[in-house]
Amino acid sequence: MVDIRREGSLRALGKRADGRKDFLQEYQVRDLTSTPPRTLWFAHFHYTSDKVPFADFVKAHLKLPEQRNLGLQWQQAQAAGGTQVETIWRGDIGKPLGNQHFADL
Repeated sequence: MVDIRREGSLRALGKRADGRKDFLQEYQVRDLTSTPPRTLWFAHFHYTSDKVPFADFVKAHLKLPEQRNLGLQWQQAQAAGGTQVETIWRGDIGKPLGNQHFADL
């Protein structure tokens, strides 16, 4: 059994590589069979504005807890430093799944 909790409010992340603004709403997905509940994933919903309905997300994915705050800028810094670029796991969340499980939170 799992539960999903909204984490904070929509926050600005700056601009995407394509120049569009990027806003993030985060959710925590927890395993309730563990005591205390264990975080399985963080769900990230990306928007191009801070004043849009939930269903207007442009991208949504799950991230592993240890990669929660890692993104393209982190990978670019690795590349610029000459180190191997590590993969960030992202599990895609499509519109139907997003609307069904996250819209009312």
